[in-house]
Amino acid sequence: MATHARGLANILAKLPADAVILSSVRTPVCRAHKGKFKDAYPEELLAAVLAHIRSSAEAADVQDVGVGVVLSELGGSKAARMAMNHVGYANETSLFTINRACASSLHAIATVAAHIRTGMISAGIGAGMESMTRNYATRAVPVDLWPALRDSPNRHARDCVMSMGLTSENVASRYGVSRADQDAFAQTSHLRAAKARGEHCFREEIVPVTTSFFAEGGEGGGGGGGGDGEEESSGQERRQQQVRVTCDDGIRPGISLEALARLKPAFKPDGTSTAGNSSQVSDGAAATLLMRRSVAVELGLGALIMGNTLLHGLRRDGVQLGVVSMCVGTGMGMAALFARE
Repeated sequence: MATHARGLANILAKLPADAVILSSVRTPVCRAHKGKFKDAYPEELLAAVLAHIRSSAEAADVQDVGVGVVLSELGGSKAARMAMNHVGYANETSLFTINRACASSLHAIATVAAHIRTGMISAGIGAGMESMTRNYATRAVPVDLWPALRDSPNRHARDCVMSMGLTSENVASRYGVSRADQDAFAQTSHLRAAKARGEHCFREEIVPVTTSFFAEGGEGGGGGGGGDGEEESSGQERRQQQVRVTCDDGIRPGISLEALARLKPAFKPDGTSTAGNSSQVSDGAAATLLMRRSVAVELGLGALIMGNTLLHGLRRDGVQLGVVSMCVGTGMGMAALFARE
């Protein structure tokens, strides 16, 4: 216990070289192919959060921007750089993209924080962008691949192209997670998300985005998320609209265990993972502004957290420490501890 206490004391000690977070925001998270961002570009969503986060510090103070991105062409580097310049950041501000699968944005934050702590920079942004509508046609599996790798005698090499769906099935089988367990967890997750949205818990972290949306048939042009302000249309024409997206649109507040139980397995005939109890494919972006503590103090800027978007939940619950973890497939897993100040 003494060792744990010392470790916690070290984590919570306030040092001049600490990387502190001044702002952390995201766009709404929308369903790929069906949601309100289905016609948006990933760099368009990135531009929205980068523009918003500029209000927390002068854009000229930001020296480096790291963007987590998995699926975009050329690793998203050209488009992300253009988006950064487009919303007014100095051309002298450097930018890099990073791909660590689901942990890409978290790794971008960690990298910028490390650069701050080592004195390479005094302020930077860790961000992420993705459009699974536009860029998920291959299911993140390489098409043009050296054949020797697909037939490699090394099982771990072969497993790198295993789909996430089969990974889910393997985890369920290995740890005895039943279909009923997964359905119950999914229902609870949707109900909790619906309650949080109804209580406006996500409002302070979401940046509304105005974008083009092509409505087809009876689709409306509302703000996304539970039908708030949805418009009705008739006919089968494909109509372009400008929509203001203000909230996540993948939450199903009325989902029942009976409805979940009727869904067929999505990835193998005798499997347990379905469209109802699996994570949706999504479109969205996020950004986190970090600064060296000594610089933030000098500029009179208050540090909100030594961490990321856990800020808002930690503040609501009156909790000081939070942990976020990302997927562990193919060695890409990552976890981080954050402390609220």
